Amino acid sequence: MRYVFYTLFNFLLLNSAFAQSNKFQAGEILLKNGIQKTGYILGQFHLDAPKGVYFKPDEVTKSEYLEFSDIQEVRFGETLRYITHCTQNTAQERCHWLKTLLIGKVSLHQSVADEGLYFMEEGGIFNGIRSPSFEGTLTLLKRKCEGFVAPANARFGTASLIQVVANYAKCKYPQEQVQSLQNAEETPANWFLGPKVGVNFGNASIFENHYYGRGAYQASPALTSGVALQLQIAPNWSASIEVVYFQRSFSADSVNVWPVVSPNYSKVNLDLAFLEIPFAGQYYFSKGKIAPYIQAGLYLGVPIKRSLAEEQFRANADELEDQPKNSFLGPAFGYGGGLGLKLQLSEKMTLQFSGQFTKFATTLSSSSRAFESSGFEDRTPIDMPRIQAGGVLFFRL
Repeated sequence: MRYVFYTLFNFLLLNSAFAQSNKFQAGEILLKNGIQKTGYILGQFHLDAPKGVYFKPDEVTKSEYLEFSDIQEVRFGETLRYITHCTQNTAQERCHWLKTLLIGKVSLHQSVADEGLYFMEEGGIFNGIRSPSFEGTLTLLKRKCEGFVAPANARFGTASLIQVVANYAKCKYPQEQVQSLQNAEETPANWFLGPKVGVNFGNASIFENHYYGRGAYQASPALTSGVALQLQIAPNWSASIEVVYFQRSFSADSVNVWPVVSPNYSKVNLDLAFLEIPFAGQYYFSKGKIAPYIQAGLYLGVPIKRSLAEEQFRANADELEDQPKNSFLGPAFGYGGGLGLKLQLSEKMTLQFSGQFTKFATTLSSSSRAFESSGFEDRTPIDMPRIQAGGVLFFRL
């Protein structure tokens, strides 16, 4: 089991590393010295401490590193643009990669690392806008242009700010046009990898089985651990795959067993262990550092150990010989969904907590020599519905 676990762990690492090597995108770089470079670009624009980008003129040439301080603008296609900007806050300078949302005599930019920070640019002067200063910004724009009218129900946010700045630009520079880039594509997808731990609550149940008692088989809460790989495919969407070791032991006392032996009672113990592989999707309700989310997915259970042991009471030797022979068929399958909360601890580290309901099942096959002539075999699912609570510490690759 340990060999299988580490093999899959290494497989995830290799696949994520492979994906990282193919994140160069076609684009243009304008340097502060006026030089323009066209080719393929690889950069991380979300970092709190902004870094430069890697550039290569074609797909085969070795890349070169361009410093953040030397770059003026990076463009991907017609609608996705990033500029470099540094602000002086008292004695400390802070630099940002800014995503351009509106272009014209008056432009609007948004910090990629701090999505709650916007900058309005006019005449080369940048004015920062945050939620507490939004109303003050509207008042300032009215003073600068008497004909400025804020959009109805204006509130702090990307769509509203774009409209506010566009209205101001139309008032101040009526002959000039502004171009909105609000439909710009996002940065290349990001990969995250990290350990996962959790706890499972719930019992197992057997239905329509001729050999073993129907009903609930009790179990104590059980811990799980493994590794998770997540791909952020859009600002609010991600997909994930996990490899988790899942083991539960269930038991039922005083089970009235199959009718051939009567009266007879037994104690049945189920011991089930799987390498569980969930494939799930997540939708985040916010783009901020604290974001609630909803997730759902499918589960595959690769069997590691599955056994059913029965201890009979008041049974004679012949009856014990007639005990059913058991086996388990195929892998286990399931599905589930739930809610979670994402906490961005730093630009490279994210903590996610989740709670969800999962329905999981495996198939039990039972037969007895008492039915050798008819070959009676009973196949029935063992359902393992459970509530899961856990957390993942993700590291950006």
